Amino acid sequence: MKLRSVSVYGVRNRCILKNLSLDISLGEVLLVVGRSGSGKTTFLRCLAGVAHLYNLRIEGSIRVCGYEPDPSKIARFVTYVPQEPWASIACPYPFTELLSFTQASMKDIEIVAKELGIYDKLFDSSTNLSAGEIQRICVAEALLSKKKLVLLDEVSAYLDSENRRRIAKLVDELRKSGSTVVVVDHDLELWRGIVDRVLYLDGGEAIVLNSVDETPIYEEIRRLYKFEMFRRYTKSGEIVLEARDVWYRYPDSDRFVVSGFTADAVEGEILWIRGGSGRGKSTILKLLAGIYRPSRGYVRRYVEKLQLVPENPFLYLSNPTPREELGSRIDLARELDLIDVLDTPIALLSSGERRRLAIASAYARASRLLLVDEPCIGLDPWNARRVLNVLDTLRSRGCTIIVASHSRYLELVADRIVEV
Repeated sequence: MKLRSVSVYGVRNRCILKNLSLDISLGEVLLVVGRSGSGKTTFLRCLAGVAHLYNLRIEGSIRVCGYEPDPSKIARFVTYVPQEPWASIACPYPFTELLSFTQASMKDIEIVAKELGIYDKLFDSSTNLSAGEIQRICVAEALLSKKKLVLLDEVSAYLDSENRRRIAKLVDELRKSGSTVVVVDHDLELWRGIVDRVLYLDGGEAIVLNSVDETPIYEEIRRLYKFEMFRRYTKSGEIVLEARDVWYRYPDSDRFVVSGFTADAVEGEILWIRGGSGRGKSTILKLLAGIYRPSRGYVRRYVEKLQLVPENPFLYLSNPTPREELGSRIDLARELDLIDVLDTPIALLSSGERRRLAIASAYARASRLLLVDEPCIGLDPWNARRVLNVLDTLRSRGCTIIVASHSRYLELVADRIVEV
């Protein structure tokens, strides 16, 4: 794969990548890192031949397996797993998804599903899968397709540490089998010893490094955990929400996804619901918000104003651009590093930009109870710090925040933890 003097332009002719020249060898694993919005996903879209779908203009030369990145020419060589899992699965059941889009036998599907910890999900309804389970289905599809070039965009983002290690192990096996893998991820430690080189993107510029230790992200992560940045505001004040022995199962399932959940949330605290992928964290937030009704047990809310920011921020945002979403609160755009994209259509924002915008929008609504699902997913440490600062400010003003996440960043702000 060869790139020569490649520049990529987006909305209003904004330069996303400029003058990038790079050779990627067969059997190489390339890790792509950089700040949110730096062009990592754009880079993968260019390699996958889908840049035109996102109004991206490419200058320079790209050759993938000897061809220009035209889907009709490179589809037999390339498989692409996008960042946002909810747009990645088309069939009603995972096993039909894998049978339909690969040439694999059911035996091979079962072997890979066991390696990824999703064997028991193969015959579940796709609509009942968690984001992390969908991600693993998509990775299984990429592995079973046996393509020469595998593009993975933040495929570990919605996974707990155990399932991240499973993904990394299989990528290592892919490399040994001769496939080229390009991975976008912020989890540097996960890929240590597996990746051959690192492509660091910043402000349109690209730097090729030999080790994850050489990236500015590595030092920023160390800095983030080195200091106690946030005060704790834990109070013994009034209870704003209580859940008692809550059970829930989806109407088309005989398995309880939530079983016996009990918790209180107190005014002015951050309560962290922590658990692995597929443990029902997102479902619990929907139960607490009143979107779902418990099969057993009860949830009582003692505040009228509450907001739920789901893990898919598209389901929260309601305006065409960040400027219209935030109205007069341009200060929030500045605080969450969204000033440069205020007039960009929300559909063309990066996943991290949409997530930060949804949190800024919820902040502007000033609810007494805020429920947030995976606030730091897909964020570099600089923007994770910005989000944590916003949550900390809301807490100091008396807002109760309940966060569902497996991200270690929540260790820095959570007052209490409920394991699920």
